[in-house]
Amino acid sequence: MRRRELIRQLNRLRDLYVMEDLSKTEYLVRRQAIEEQLERTGLPLDPRIDKAEEILAVFGRKFWDHETEAAERRRPVASSSRACGKRRATSWL
Repeated sequence: MRRRELIRQLNRLRDLYVMEDLSKTEYLVRRQAIEEQLERTGLPLDPRIDKAEEILAVFGRKFWDHETEAAERRRPVASSSRACGKRRATSWL
């Protein structure tokens, strides 16, 4: 989770530099500080995890923006909860 936030900060920082809201020196100093923090967090177990989290976050935002009925919003949550419960119940067998 922390790693994803640091990557977002790097992206925002780059945008500020591109829009010329930051000087090159300020951009480089801030980027180095964020990259050092990123190094301390270590690599994700699987580099595809960050991409999967991003895709799910976008899907979630679009779903909640599109679906206004409470019953319809609860349906995927209930479905995934049941699926996780089944896996958990049998995972120790």
